Amino acid sequence: MRRPCFRLCNLLCLVVVFTSLVGCGTPESRARRYHGKGLLYAKNSQFKKAEEQFKKAIRFDPKNAESRYKLGKVYSSQRRLKDAEQHFRKAIELKPDHLMAHLGLAETLYADERLEEAIAACRSGLERSPDYAKFHALLGS
Repeated sequence: MRRPCFRLCNLLCLVVVFTSLVGCGTPESRARRYHGKGLLYAKNSQFKKAEEQFKKAIRFDPKNAESRYKLGKVYSSQRRLKDAEQHFRKAIELKPDHLMAHLGLAETLYADERLEEAIAACRSGLERSPDYAKFHALLGS
């Protein structure tokens, strides 16, 4: 009588463990999931929740330049300029051709009244994409 109960408990434990392992996914898939949730929250101006999701995405995939860029945008929209700058710079470090990160950095520096650095950031972006109008517009302002 004990044996069937013991087998049933073992089977249930195996099912629970297997289900939890399958549900977790790879770190990259978890990062994508958190990044996607962050995008939805940011789109709906729920910046605190977006921040949490992008931070989780970065925790699972620290080399994801896009999550760093999006977190920088969230901080920028909250006028947390130092935090925004940090994440734009990290996104550029990870992916030097990330034009939007260059633009985000330039806009952040401009908003922080660090004009020389903003001009340098614009020029850095223009080196990668000479015809990108937003860099020219920012330089003209």
